[in-house]
Formats: sequence, structure tokens, C-alpha cells
Amino acid sequence: MHFVHWSLVLPTAAHFAEYYTIFATSPSDMSSAPPQFTTFQELRNAVQQYVRDFLDLSLQGKQN
Repeated sequence: MHFVHWSLVLPTAAHFAEYYTIFATSPSDMSSAPPQFTTFQELRNAVQQYVRDFLDLSLQGKQN
């Protein structure tokens, strides 16, 4: 990997996203959640999906 000058030791947002989305929501968030989320698991799954979608968009870079 030295010939392509990749720095594999630098963490990126993707490294932390899965870990921190676990703590992004708490059961008390249900009191202010939009009505389409009837259970805490639905809310948590939606937050995890939003984070994945954002990461996918950020990896695409600038498009003209």
C-alpha cells in the first residue's frame, strides 16, 4: 500500500458512525419524535438509516 500513499491509520466518519448512532437516540426521545415513529426501535432504525445515507452522499463528493 505504500506505492499509492494511502494513510490507513487515519479514522474517517465511517469508522465512528455505527458506534455513535447507537447513542444518538434514547427512549426519552419518543416524547418529541414525529408521529410516524410509533416505537423506539423505529426511531432508532430511521436515525441509523439517515446516518448511512449521509455517509453515502459524503463519499460521492462534488458532482457537477
